[in-house]
Amino acid sequence: MTPALEEGPVASTSSKPAPGTSKEKPKGPQKKKKGPKSYQGKVKCKEDWHRPYPQGYSIPKLEPSAMDSVFNMARTLMEFTAKEQDLSMQIIQEIKFVESSINVEYQCRTW
Repeated sequence: MTPALEEGPVASTSSKPAPGTSKEKPKGPQKKKKGPKSYQGKVKCKEDWHRPYPQGYSIPKLEPSAMDSVFNMARTLMEFTAKEQDLSMQIIQEIKFVESSINVEYQCRTW
């Protein structure tokens, strides 16, 4: 190689990256995470890993007014679904009626 090519930053042969450009990835086996910090050091058996919440943590409960609103939304959804089903049944009946009348009309013309 000529000395002119070795001077530029692109042609540098050093294995270290320029300061502030990128960090080298650590070599060797990576450690796996052991779970939430609240469990570390407290796990006594395998069943502890399957708990949804750490010990001493209570699941937040809905207030009665919030529960009522959830039930009201569910009831409204069920009523809407029932009305929608009724409408679809009416549409199906009307389509069958139109089909039968078309069939009758067609049969009358072919006789």
